[in-house]
Amino acid sequence: MLLKTLEKKALKIPSMNWQTVKDKLREYAGQVNDGQVIVEIGTWLGACTAAMMLGVIDSGKKSIAIHMYDRFVTYTSQVEKAAKFGVELQSEKSYYEMVEKTLKPFEVSFIMHKGDIKSAKFNSQCKIGLFVDDASKKKDAFLHTIKTFSPYFIPKKTIVALLDYHYCEKKPGKGYECQREYMEANKQHYKYLFRIENPDGQKSSEAFFLYLG
Repeated sequence: MLLKTLEKKALKIPSMNWQTVKDKLREYAGQVNDGQVIVEIGTWLGACTAAMMLGVIDSGKKSIAIHMYDRFVTYTSQVEKAAKFGVELQSEKSYYEMVEKTLKPFEVSFIMHKGDIKSAKFNSQCKIGLFVDDASKKKDAFLHTIKTFSPYFIPKKTIVALLDYHYCEKKPGKGYECQREYMEANKQHYKYLFRIENPDGQKSSEAFFLYLG
């Protein structure tokens, strides 16, 4: 399938993230080297996944695989969000097959891990070149993911994208500070790179880091 066609397809996938965020994920996915993988925690309907697949296509490194971790079951709050894009979901119903069908045309290798984020496991001989967390808002889930996947990070190479890092600013005191507290306590291991800001000055919830080792 032509790249332009895939780009149009990616734009139609319902997403809770700005296009500027997806463009940055595409850029970083294009920098992942052969022999490495991309890990995504929280896939929903695959918009960010598709963006990263475009990055892999850009690079021409077709050996790179994307590991996707999600319940792949609809939360009630997601039904209305998907409907805005003309996609019909039913609460507490699986959308695993929908995501699988959506992403197959990109012809980039992907592995879907279905289950609770707090039970996620990673057994691979490959290192992680890009790690994207769009689900671990609360402490138990985040500490589990960082403990599970960080041993596979590459010093001064792995980009860590925490897409809910600044979410606590929207809902202070609700237990969403865990990512910020962890990263600030481990500054010797993670270098804060930037937070995306739109031209109108609106700031995103995302934060990008470089793993130092």
